[in-house]
Amino acid sequence: MGIMGKRIIIVVLVLGAIAWMSEVALRGLRKDPRFLARPTHMEAGGPDWGGSEVVRPVLVRLRQLGPINLFDRRFDERVRVALLQVPGVARVHDVRRLWPRRYTVSFAMHRPVAIVHHEDERIPVTADGVVLPGEPYKDAVHGLLRIRGVHEHPPIPGKRWSSGSLRDGIATVLQLEPHRERIAPLGIDWVDVSGAYHSRLGVVLYGAHDISVRWGRPRADLGENPVPLKIEFLESAVRKLDRARGRELDVRFDEMYESRTSTP
Repeated sequence: MGIMGKRIIIVVLVLGAIAWMSEVALRGLRKDPRFLARPTHMEAGGPDWGGSEVVRPVLVRLRQLGPINLFDRRFDERVRVALLQVPGVARVHDVRRLWPRRYTVSFAMHRPVAIVHHEDERIPVTADGVVLPGEPYKDAVHGLLRIRGVHEHPPIPGKRWSSGSLRDGIATVLQLEPHRERIAPLGIDWVDVSGAYHSRLGVVLYGAHDISVRWGRPRADLGENPVPLKIEFLESAVRKLDRARGRELDVRFDEMYESRTSTP
């Protein structure tokens, strides 16, 4: 064996020894209580739309996770998995160690866009149809439109609700939301999707003054007026509110059609 071969063997042995000593050192550090991150002083600011209540379950879950050594090789994974078990957490962006015994996490929360009335339950849902737990979102859902007529049973919180009628309801909510202030005098707060599958009926809106609105099929590409024209019709009803009282307004086709109606 030449000199070069002996040198290579020596280098390999040295590197192996360093790696072994490093692993031994890491095993010791993983047991060192000086590097235990204890979730005893947690701070979390809630989003403007939900306040601190929506992040409280996150703090509870991290406390349940308990102290974790910052040298734990699964540190990031354990924190991410724990956070994603909270139904209100949509994504975990970053887990960062703050030596010697703190860490921070950044994450995105699910935001409700409507409340589904299903049997005796009041269920917050996101724009993607994800079911949220009621209690943490009791303030966040204030003023949101309500959806009724969804017959499929909801999944557990944190899962997406598979329902075509719910998708129609959410689509309607998202179409109305940017314009709610302009049509506020109509008092629309109910989105009824019980007839969403029927082309002759579609989604029906219910508001104040015994006013109802045949909104139609919110996910249809053809055959109905575009959303801006439907909103224009409702704005014209606002300007003639006395005439709109007690009437059903059909904004689906051409010109708005009015007929007498009664409270459902």
